[in-house]
Amino acid sequence: MTTTPRPVELCEDCTTGGLIPGSPKGSEGTLGGVKFYSSPSQPSEKAIVIATDGFGLGTDNIRLVADSLSEALEITVFVPDVLEGDHVPGDKLVKIDSPLGPRPLYTKVWLILTMIASFMWYVGPRWASRHGADKTVPLMVQFCEALRKERHVSRLGMVGFCMGGQITTLLAASTPDESGVDLISVFIAAHPSSLKVSDFAAIRHPFALICAEEDMLFDSIKEGAIAELQTLKTGDGSPLATKVFDDHPGTTHGFACRPDMRDDKNREAFTRAQSQIQSWFRQQL
Repeated sequence: MTTTPRPVELCEDCTTGGLIPGSPKGSEGTLGGVKFYSSPSQPSEKAIVIATDGFGLGTDNIRLVADSLSEALEITVFVPDVLEGDHVPGDKLVKIDSPLGPRPLYTKVWLILTMIASFMWYVGPRWASRHGADKTVPLMVQFCEALRKERHVSRLGMVGFCMGGQITTLLAASTPDESGVDLISVFIAAHPSSLKVSDFAAIRHPFALICAEEDMLFDSIKEGAIAELQTLKTGDGSPLATKVFDDHPGTTHGFACRPDMRDDKNREAFTRAQSQIQSWFRQQL
């Protein structure tokens, strides 16, 4: 799959968030030349791959999400490090707990300026250009091909968060290999970034979308993206299996993978999103 160079876009919420309590139970390894974390092994021949946000494996959040998903579905979950160790610093997490919409103007301005300054100081545009889709998507494909071949995975699902949602959405448009086998069969993206409406029009696999109430990187295309999902067809002209989960009031970009667990609404939305991910894979994978 050839991917056009496209630097990942980041907003203030991309470099904010909270830490999920707990200790990972899985293990680290290397597959296809890509380092990864995997949940404790499950007997299923199916597997799930997580495409991470910018914090990647730099915090335990995504490891804990992988462990929880694996335990619920009894499927091994893998988290490849397509950022190659170049994660947004986890100790720079600063959380905007709720949408900015209802807040006073001066509060909005202060929070946005603070987050922009934090991004420019700790991350910067060079980081974004280093991890565009033209870099991350080929690494993800490389890992998934090795996973299918070396671990004998019969069917593969993918869930992506934030910039990982971009990877997931772009790969949902992929075509079968020469033998007619799809590399990845089922997809779900949570508050994805750096996408166009046309990316959703190109999807050809079962696909679900989890939306935040307020998302600086998705709101501008949200209506068009959802409209495209509702019109997608399979090769024989029947409706493609799609689902939109847009029932997370009080949330912002990032809530499904780096919630503030001290906040009741944030915690409830995070838990609901994880249940929706599990439900989608139970139905489609």
